[in-house]
Amino acid sequence: MNRVDFLLDADELVPVIGTLQDALTRRPNPEGEPHFDLQTALDSCDEYFQSIRELTEATGRLSTHDLLQAANGMSSGYRCFWERPFPQGLEMGQPLFSAVLERPMRDLLRTLQSLTEAESGDSLGEPLITLDAEEELNCFNSWLDGLAAHQRIGLRPSQGCGLGSLAASFLLGWWFGRD
Repeated sequence: MNRVDFLLDADELVPVIGTLQDALTRRPNPEGEPHFDLQTALDSCDEYFQSIRELTEATGRLSTHDLLQAANGMSSGYRCFWERPFPQGLEMGQPLFSAVLERPMRDLLRTLQSLTEAESGDSLGEPLITLDAEEELNCFNSWLDGLAAHQRIGLRPSQGCGLGSLAASFLLGWWFGRD
């Protein structure tokens, strides 16, 4: 858990909230050439995971600009993931993995909305923001486990089908306090 000073007015969170809401409500319909394999489909949302990593590694002070950059990266990665369909025969995996991406965005959105709804800036205290997609990740992993080995070809051995590093990043929480 990283302790981070959260120095901003709650009203400054409105653009961050708008970015997350827009991403969740206006995703593209997959079209065009399907991804070659599962790995290329998962790689399409690298920007999303980079934004999550930057938030989890944040130390010191976190500004609205930092949160907006993270929200933009998550939104962009999520859109890239949905622009092309999953490989033929593996289409069921797309909404399952999408749920893994959506849950942390919804958790962050819900927390930021609650901060803007606080009656006064002094009552913000030290909210805990936890991004957890363990349940969604378990559903995706169960689906992966049910695939034939030849359908999983292309997944990096270091990443494996467990996607453990992904789970670890989502299970982290951050304390955002106010000076």
